[in-house]
Amino acid sequence: MKFAELRNLFFYPKGYLLLNPDVAQSGISPLRHFLQYGLKEGRTNGFPVGHKRCFRLKGRQTLHLQGLDLSPLYYFDSSYYLQHNLDVKRSKFDAWTHYVEHGIREKRRSYSFFYFEYFLFKLSAGSGRAVSLLEINGLFTRELDSLDIEERNLIKDAILGSDYFFNPENLSLTQRPYKLVVAHELSRTGCPINALNLAVGIQKTDPIIFISFGEGPLKDSVVSLCNFVIILPDSFKRDERRLALLLRLLNKFITIDAGILNSICSYPFGLACKTIGAKGLLFIHEFPYYLPKTFLEDFQKYSDLIIFSNKTIYKAFESVVPIKKPSVVFNQGKSTAPEELQSLESGTNNDVAPVSSESKVFEELEKTKKGSNFKIILGVGSVEYRKGLDLFISVAFALKEQHPDIKCKFVWLGEFNNSRQPNYKQMLLNQISFMNLNDDIMFLGSVKNVDKFYELSDILLLTSRLDPLPGCVIEALSKSLPCILFDKASGFPELFHENGLEFCVVPYLDTCSMAETAHKLLSEDVTRKNIIRRGLSLIDSRFSMKEYVKKVKYLLTMDNYSNFKEGGGELKFPASLKYLNNDSNTPFFLSPMLFGLKELNSNDLRLNSEEIDVLVGGNTGNMAYHDAIKHITGIKQVSGNWSDIPISDSHSLKSIGIYPCANQIGPHADMGEAADCLEKTEMPFVAFGLGSQIEFDEKGDLNRQQFSVPIGTRRWLRELCLRAPGSSPNIAVRGESSLEVLDELGFGNSCEVLGWPTLFLNTQERELGKKLVERNAQKDRICVALGHYSWDKVKNLESHFLSLIKNSTNSSPDLLVQSNINMIRLAKGDFEDISPEIRKKIFMHFSQSNEGGTETEVLRELHRRSTFFLDSRSWMDFYKGFDFVIGPRIHGVMLALQAGVPALCVTIDARTEELCKTMMVPHIKFNEFPKNLTKNDLDLVELVGFDSQVFDQNRDVLAKRTMSFMFKNRIRPSQEFLEFCLGN
Repeated sequence: MKFAELRNLFFYPKGYLLLNPDVAQSGISPLRHFLQYGLKEGRTNGFPVGHKRCFRLKGRQTLHLQGLDLSPLYYFDSSYYLQHNLDVKRSKFDAWTHYVEHGIREKRRSYSFFYFEYFLFKLSAGSGRAVSLLEINGLFTRELDSLDIEERNLIKDAILGSDYFFNPENLSLTQRPYKLVVAHELSRTGCPINALNLAVGIQKTDPIIFISFGEGPLKDSVVSLCNFVIILPDSFKRDERRLALLLRLLNKFITIDAGILNSICSYPFGLACKTIGAKGLLFIHEFPYYLPKTFLEDFQKYSDLIIFSNKTIYKAFESVVPIKKPSVVFNQGKSTAPEELQSLESGTNNDVAPVSSESKVFEELEKTKKGSNFKIILGVGSVEYRKGLDLFISVAFALKEQHPDIKCKFVWLGEFNNSRQPNYKQMLLNQISFMNLNDDIMFLGSVKNVDKFYELSDILLLTSRLDPLPGCVIEALSKSLPCILFDKASGFPELFHENGLEFCVVPYLDTCSMAETAHKLLSEDVTRKNIIRRGLSLIDSRFSMKEYVKKVKYLLTMDNYSNFKEGGGELKFPASLKYLNNDSNTPFFLSPMLFGLKELNSNDLRLNSEEIDVLVGGNTGNMAYHDAIKHITGIKQVSGNWSDIPISDSHSLKSIGIYPCANQIGPHADMGEAADCLEKTEMPFVAFGLGSQIEFDEKGDLNRQQFSVPIGTRRWLRELCLRAPGSSPNIAVRGESSLEVLDELGFGNSCEVLGWPTLFLNTQERELGKKLVERNAQKDRICVALGHYSWDKVKNLESHFLSLIKNSTNSSPDLLVQSNINMIRLAKGDFEDISPEIRKKIFMHFSQSNEGGTETEVLRELHRRSTFFLDSRSWMDFYKGFDFVIGPRIHGVMLALQAGVPALCVTIDARTEELCKTMMVPHIKFNEFPKNLTKNDLDLVELVGFDSQVFDQNRDVLAKRTMSFMFKNRIRPSQEFLEFCLGN
């Protein structure tokens, strides 16, 4: 399709230029701009909003023209296209033109990571649904051709016999590898519900594939909550080879880097993970005693790490089979099922003794308890021999025999599993009849709202003969319901002993002891309250699902697990893990790489002025800014400049790049070359301190008439946004003004206002504002942070500032210069390198403060009094010898404040003003500065109304927001910055 055909179909070029003046200035074709940038930025096709032919691409909707789907234009990747289409690379076409005119028709791929997700989106037609066999065959046909006949026959059943579900609302279009979550079944029991909770938690930051075997009551919840679900035929459960082939096939479309195999029954997926180079984490929640022999022989074969849910299970496995793989122990989190699946053990209506509807029974129990002081003793679990319902009945009998005065009702919640023990039901009915307990025991079967029964009951009895870490105990303790259980029957006795709950642990299967303990809990109010308090403490400290997900994410970031000893020791997580935000976007850490200016120190002052100017990027303030980023991130040295960004490899995907930005948004800067560097890598990136450059006119008003943003800078912004390591903003901007400009450009959702990291160079002083006010009275020694000779707006002001220090008798410098190169030459005394024209400009700019002096005298006096620094520490130490710092240099003022010295910034453009407003730096606009000020008038409180408390509060807020920004972008804060943010 030619450009002309596209234009005639749907595009109005003149309208597009009228609606977008920046495009007209850029010189790029309006149609090409719309397809390559405008679609992504939400611009219309040249018709105003409301016009019947107006079109604007929103979200991931598809765009069809003459039967062609043009949505891939939204994600076009030129480097990927050329890499995979060598004929295009050798031709005269650029990638974009070839794709539009030929590649779409030829169905060539235009991007890599997005391809599979985009295909799923098209198949799902906007809502989660099962995809037809024809569609799945169409997806896999090309890749199946690469398999041999035997492999093709093996995997065919997976394609024809599986269900596939895609949920586009949950699809995360990022360039991040998928995590595989495997559940061995979809029953409403502990392991599958735990797998679902893990999947939902991980899915907040990483795309996931949820795979299970066969249908089950949890299916609808899994399909509605997860990105991508595959339900395999039961015949695949133990077939390691076919599972490996399936993952090989999937891995051709997407990258899977880790598998979470939740339950020992999922261990065959370990080989599949190894086949595609993904790590496999096997979670074991079961006791080994009732597992098939093949499980015990093979489960360690391919797992990289084995995670036991408690020490009791680990010890049980050790007694049966030696654990030879790296292994750790940590408790699972408290799982939450959807509302319609709140019963821990629900199913079909197979009650042992059918009763009325759930709500009616609950009301009757509630009425009975209130009216006659009845106690309710609860049991929860599927009705099978292992769960010990017969023991529950025996406890009821013992309590009635030992304490006939106790009025209580025994209630059991859970389905009857007739398929496993067909005679168990009749045995229980006989037992109840023989013990004369027909009026004392109720079987309610499955209930929709189990929580209200926990809240109504007085005690939970766990009568299981063998139960790894039953969820009913976690639920009960979290609802302030005491629980009594048998020793050695589950993973809880050891936890109970460790947390002061040993009173609730009775000898193994000793129903009389359980009955006696229940009586004491019902009759001793103080004991009961202590048990409730300690139970809540246990749940809070050991069973948080958010903490559980964090720990799993942490394990997923590790390259290997060789540091974990064989032996199931307690896993020691980094102390900083507990400080991560508790929201679902909590990230894990990548290795930060700072791409900016070369490392400098005081020894580099001996370099010539030209070398220094190049190394500091034209302004020595840049070095202080780099030092601030290194201080809050803990980075020791710069990895290189922008051109040194590594081309995609395994290392780049484990790292995150950091851009130390300046005022790059404006007509003065074209970031096209930086965009080219970003296009070559898939490394995630964040930017700190990005700002727009808008000048003030002579009246002090913003001059936006000449403001525009080059197309190269727009490309750079787009590439930055695409490289966010998660769904949170990855561009920290200086203030609201810059955010507004970036929002107009279509990038506002990727930005967050944080000011400058320079605000946190001094993390030793928490009450910095208070210190500044305490030093505000003394004005003997004043330092001026000078601008330079071309800043006519502050010419008179700087002359006035110089007059304030004119009579200083101190021989040390009191003028601080940052840029440009001629001011550096002046400070170094390299007068011969300054051209006559510039010497004259410097003289004219500063001569008012040196009345009667010749050009040479003025320059020599300025040289005597001027200095500069190449590192922030030396700079701040220099300031400590002064009482006040003033000038139009924002970094010159910022470092004085960080040194605890009162300082005032004179703002000359929107860049400095928005920074001062964001960080509450004392400032005043150049045209509002009072005339004829004396030294004694330089009072922060009187002059600009400086409030130390507000300054410190704002600094604290920005610090915490910066820490949160770093966490969400997977950057570990330095220990000093972390302690500052947390008030340690």
